[in-house]
Amino acid sequence: LYDLTVSNTSGLNPAVKLVQTAVVDDIYKQTSGIVDLNGKQLSLTGSPSGNAKSHFTSGSIITSVAGGSVTVTDATTNKSMYFEGTNFGDATFGVPISCTASDLFFNGGTFYGTTNFLKTGSGGNVSDGGCTFYGPCTFSTTVGGSRMTFGGSNPDIFYNATFAHYCTDGSNFIISRGTLGTQCYGRTVIYSESSGGFYAGRSNQGSNGSVTFHGPVIITVAKTGNVYFAESNSGTQNTSSFEDSVQVNSTAASTGDVSFGTTAGY
Repeated sequence: LYDLTVSNTSGLNPAVKLVQTAVVDDIYKQTSGIVDLNGKQLSLTGSPSGNAKSHFTSGSIITSVAGGSVTVTDATTNKSMYFEGTNFGDATFGVPISCTASDLFFNGGTFYGTTNFLKTGSGGNVSDGGCTFYGPCTFSTTVGGSRMTFGGSNPDIFYNATFAHYCTDGSNFIISRGTLGTQCYGRTVIYSESSGGFYAGRSNQGSNGSVTFHGPVIITVAKTGNVYFAESNSGTQNTSSFEDSVQVNSTAASTGDVSFGTTAGY
């Protein structure tokens, strides 16, 4: 298929069922209805149209048979993916997602199953938040990519999350961007080799943020990478709460810092 839009209000459950793998070469949009992968794959490939924007706005993508998955590739580095309220999988069968895209936005939705999101583009992506990732979930930037920001308006919930920041343009990777109530359950792994740094709460957002880490946190800085927790100033008070162990690692050649609060560095 070239473009595909799912906008189905028939009331049937599911309204659309795959009987074989579906490959969409350009733009996918889902505004309503339930899509049953039926153990098959929904594959969104690199877009030939340039700056193609795919939107998962509402409805659900489920799989009534184990093995259904969603794959996004972006060989031309011009695909933008908007996750804005569509739910993926359920407690019985998760829907794994493997997604590589120039731009990634997370503005709502619940994700059951293993998810891997890789941002490759140079755009500064700011997400509103309001997502739940039951995980394990991984979010990464590439060396040539740029910032990822979560929780601009609503808190996110992460289970067994890995955040990996590789970009070299000095941009930040931020969770809890000025919103209270971000939660990290299970083990959280943070890796930064970017001078722009990984932030749990950012002082320049003008509103308070909070992150609670309910499980162990493993931090590694490499090269010039930095990691900051609860960076604050006189106008913005961010908090980070740790309910389990915190392990801080540094590679042999790293010059990066790990900071708890505004000034304390290790």
